[in-house]
Amino acid sequence: MRSTNLQPKDIQLNDEIIEDLKQNPIESYGEVYHPIPFKEFSGLKISADVKTANRKLGLILDIFGKNGNFENAMLLDIGANAGLYAYEFAKRGTQVDAVEPDKRYFEIGRKISWNYDLPVHWFDKTISLEFLNGKKYDVCLMLSVFQWVTNGNDKLEYGKLILRRISECTDVLFFELGCNSGKSSINIPPDVHPYLWIKELLQHSTIYDYIHLLGITKPWGKHSTRYLFVCSKKSLNLNMQAMFISFFYDFWSLLWNSLKEIL
Repeated sequence: MRSTNLQPKDIQLNDEIIEDLKQNPIESYGEVYHPIPFKEFSGLKISADVKTANRKLGLILDIFGKNGNFENAMLLDIGANAGLYAYEFAKRGTQVDAVEPDKRYFEIGRKISWNYDLPVHWFDKTISLEFLNGKKYDVCLMLSVFQWVTNGNDKLEYGKLILRRISECTDVLFFELGCNSGKSSINIPPDVHPYLWIKELLQHSTIYDYIHLLGITKPWGKHSTRYLFVCSKKSLNLNMQAMFISFFYDFWSLLWNSLKEIL
């Protein structure tokens, strides 16, 4: 297990990253999207809700910690941004492939990984079938990224092929998605609940045997609802909160479908 209290090799490099972000923010409502989990970057303005990001991170770490071994595991982080999730797994001994097509986030992530001597290998590209060929991972993160892969509704079939390939080469997938809101959003009919649409997407597009809703996130308030799922090839040890949420939404979905048939 690596230390979670890491020190930078080059303090000036951090200062240069911070100054560049303050002078030229990447996001419209903040300098970066997610927090960068080192104290030297605590003064940055974050675009997404920090409490939501940290709660989601804690939930993912808890679930994987109960069902896997961080040490020497292989993680694929798709749309890694500046590296929040990649760093937290890497701090615990996980080997990480971080895929990030945005050039500035890619460069920031690459520099920070080097500066804190973290086992994160960065790729400045969009996820693709070609990239996944021959790969094998213990866990994959695809958090609010699927809609960018599919360009909204334009390339849904291609997105489904990506999901299928991920499920073939990855044991556990953490998948987050919302519908009908946000940039490049996937739009679904108003009489279809997003939870049902997303769960059916995962059921029909992957080979995972177990698909559970872990929670609901709202990165920008009440109009930005996202659904966080965990998918696995074997039964998972879930905490009580995750078990209750999954049971409640599964029961509710049966009721929803029954009412639709009656009406």
